[in-house]
Amino acid sequence: MGWMERLEKGLNVAMRVAEGMAEQANRQAGQAELKMARQGRRYDGLTMEEWEGRWENIGTLDSEGWRGIRDIGIYNIGPGLYIGRVIYKPGSQGMHWRLQQYTAGSSAGNTTESARSVHAARGTEQVYILRMETADAVTALERALIRKYDPPWNKQHRRK
Repeated sequence: MGWMERLEKGLNVAMRVAEGMAEQANRQAGQAELKMARQGRRYDGLTMEEWEGRWENIGTLDSEGWRGIRDIGIYNIGPGLYIGRVIYKPGSQGMHWRLQQYTAGSSAGNTTESARSVHAARGTEQVYILRMETADAVTALERALIRKYDPPWNKQHRRK
């Protein structure tokens, strides 16, 4: 075996170790997040249970009930099929901008399996939103909700 093959083999081993460590850290962080949620952790001042009582139905993506919603927050397709977040306001578009991307399909860069599933269901599945204040709270609550409900179209935080 030449030096290039040994180097390539060593890099492959290092990559597998790094991926395994990242997966383990992700699982541990998710378990800690869910434990904190169960203990009454607050997200923008409310517990997960309190937020769960505040879902706002805006209709299907095709009904365009999302138009003009500039807030950051969490959206729930189905409900329970896909949970996503909006933590940025590019051009002050917030949730409007993100949900509009799903109606455009692959032309908007929605090339993941999850995005294609949401796009395909744009006329049939209801969309629910939570309007929130801070990006940190949005990120933490989204992760806790995904851990709790394990939506079938969410892949990023899939339990191993």
